[in-house]
Order: sequence, then C-alpha cells, then structure tokens
Amino acid sequence: MRFYKLERCPEGDADTWYSEEKGYNQGDAASCPVCGGVIGMLTWLPPYRVELELYGKEFGDFVFIPAGNDFLVSQKFREVYYSNGLTGLSGFDPVEVLRVKTRKKRLPDPPAYFRVTANYGQTALDLKASGFEWHEPPKCDYCRSATKIRWQRLIVEVGTWSGEDAFRPRGLSGTVMVTQRFKDACEQNGITNAFFTLAEIAGHDFEPWNKG
Repeated sequence: MRFYKLERCPEGDADTWYSEEKGYNQGDAASCPVCGGVIGMLTWLPPYRVELELYGKEFGDFVFIPAGNDFLVSQKFREVYYSNGLTGLSGFDPVEVLRVKTRKKRLPDPPAYFRVTANYGQTALDLKASGFEWHEPPKCDYCRSATKIRWQRLIVEVGTWSGEDAFRPRGLSGTVMVTQRFKDACEQNGITNAFFTLAEIAGHDFEPWNKG
C-alpha cells in the first residue's frame, strides 16, 4: 500500500483556515495506554463553533487549524467519503460557522462543515527506516513519543497498518496519513484544499542548523 501525508498548510484557490470560538469547551488529551503519557492536544468538545479565514477564492472542502488533531470537511467530502467506502475518520459532527474573515467583497455562503479526526491506534511508524532523530529517543515502544529534531520520510512499520484509509500513526500522532485510495477519491471528485505528499519524501527538519 502506498501512503501519503495529508498536508496541514496548503495554499491555493481554496485556501481556508478555521479557529475555535473563544472559550470553547475542552476535555483531557488522550493518553498512551502503555506509559500514560499525553498524546496530542486537549480534546475539542461540543458545541463546535468556528471562525473561518478565507484566503483563497472559494471555501475549501478541507479546512485546517495550525495545530490540533481535528480538521473540518465539507458536505461534499462527507458524501465522497461514504460513497467510496473510505475508513479511518471519526466524528463528522456538524459545525456552526460564526464568522468569516476575508478580503473578498462578494462572499458566497460557506458550505456545511463537519468536524473530524483521524483515528490513532495500531498503525506505527518504523522510526529507524524513517530516519528519525531526537534529543532523547522514545522510552515507550507503543506511543514512541519524544522531542523530535527531524525525520527524512514516513515509513509504516510492517505488520502494524490497521487497514484504515486515514490514520494518525504511533510515533507522530499529530500527523494525518492516508492511503492511495483516499488520495484518489479526493482527486477524482475535485475535493479542494486537500494536498498530499508521498510518504517516502515527507520529511521535516525542526533544526536545520543543527546537523551535528
């Protein structure tokens, strides 16, 4: 199976972002079932109310926030997801749009949006094959969490993939990875603001000055 990283910082004609309303409800962050360490950020609880920021010419079918496990998808994507039998996303909770920030003079109504999150669990990254470097290596072999310096690629560990089309892997819980089927369904149906990087080249470097 070929995997891709779903990019969180897209640009283009459908460049759209969101932020939660001020004072939104939060729950505890998820914890590792083995070591008990925190995995990801605090949970976003209902009601789901957002402010959109539209930088493109049209509202995107995917809408992101700079950091967090959740993102928004349109009614169009919701229909594509179910009609293609895709798996791995949970939630699909209706979202209320409170305000839209944009420089456009004529603004169409935003589509119906839904909050989703990609599932986290069995699928894990092969940290050695992915070229991970840390200040201190992970102490827990389940969540594989540690302060990262860089990685060169995202290689799924053989035998861990749970068969889902979208998932957050152990070892990089803040990243959404998807299958070829997921990518193809988005591209064949014109889903906007969805950009994918092949996992084998999806590297990142937090400290490019530190190559020692």
